[in-house]
Amino acid sequence: MADATDSFTPDVGAPGDYRAVVRVRGVTELTLFTGGVASGFWYEGAIDSQPGWNYFALSNFTMVTGLNHGPSTVTTTAIDYQQTYDFTNGALISLFADAQDACQVTNGDVDDVPIVIPGIPPAPAAFNGQFIQVDFLSFEPIGSGG
Repeated sequence: MADATDSFTPDVGAPGDYRAVVRVRGVTELTLFTGGVASGFWYEGAIDSQPGWNYFALSNFTMVTGLNHGPSTVTTTAIDYQQTYDFTNGALISLFADAQDACQVTNGDVDDVPIVIPGIPPAPAAFNGQFIQVDFLSFEPIGSGG
C-alpha cells in the first residue's frame, strides 16, 4: 500500500461549524491509536499509532481521527460504521492512508478468504489490497456559528 492523501473542502451553507454523519467502510488491518478517545474503530484525537501497522485517518487541521482503531493482527477486518464528525465549513478535510512499513496485510479473514464490501467496486469481487471509503451522509449546523 502506498501512502496516499485525498482532500476536499466542504461547502455546505453559511460559514460556521457543522456536524456531519459519516459512513466509513472498507477492508483494513487494525492499529492501536493513542492520545485520544476510542469509539469502536473510530479514534478522535489520535496522536500516534502502533508502529509497523497501516493507518487511515481523517484530519481537519484541528484534530486527527483514526478510522481503523483496534488490536493489530495478521488478518484484515471489514469495517462498516457511522459516526458524527465536526468541522468548520470551508476548512480542508483530508483522508490519509499511511503504510508505515511500506507493506500491508493481504486482504483475507482468519480463514484467508478475501473480504468483499458490498456496494463498493469491485464488489462482488474482492479488492486486491486494503482501502477505506468515507461518505459524508448529512450535515447540520452546530453551536452559535451555524
